[in-house]
Amino acid sequence: ARAVERMVTDKQIRREDLYLIGLPCEGMGMPVCASCIHSVPGGCDEMMGDPAGHVPTQSRFAAVDALESMTSENRYAFWEGQFAKCIHCYACRNVCPACNCRECYLDKARTGWEGKRSDSARNGIYGLTRAFHVGDRCIECGQCERVCPMDIPVMSLTSKVLKDINSLFGSYECGLPDSRPNILGQFDLNDADEFE
Repeated sequence: ARAVERMVTDKQIRREDLYLIGLPCEGMGMPVCASCIHSVPGGCDEMMGDPAGHVPTQSRFAAVDALESMTSENRYAFWEGQFAKCIHCYACRNVCPACNCRECYLDKARTGWEGKRSDSARNGIYGLTRAFHVGDRCIECGQCERVCPMDIPVMSLTSKVLKDINSLFGSYECGLPDSRPNILGQFDLNDADEFE
């Protein structure tokens, strides 16, 4: 349901063209299931099954908290090792309901920092670019991490962006009918500038 809401907001689909049947989730055994608080889908036309759903067993940002508890050197080494495994299959991008650009910059043959050659630095650029690109539009489904053939904790990067958004702008979750517009896609010329 959150994915549908995200795609409606991005004008990828029209809600009036759909009839949604909701089925509460009891957990799929994925890492994100432990912190999921939306196991009963909202905004559906019809609900089936037991509305009890799944009860979370850890905080929403537990994986991020674990990474943030590392020293900066250990965190750098961790992500360098993770990015070194990336094979540029783009499964994370292809499964993501927030990744819906008509033409992704990754599909262009270019040289330089955005080229397709696989090495730890370029892979890191891809991972970080993707995390910021979908950060405020992520519905936290964890499919990006589930489909990664190299077992890279992709969701942890996006969760870090989401945690920072919540810290800077207040409680925020994407893909809910009452969601605020994309936080990172807005600006106000009257915003206070910390550098003045």
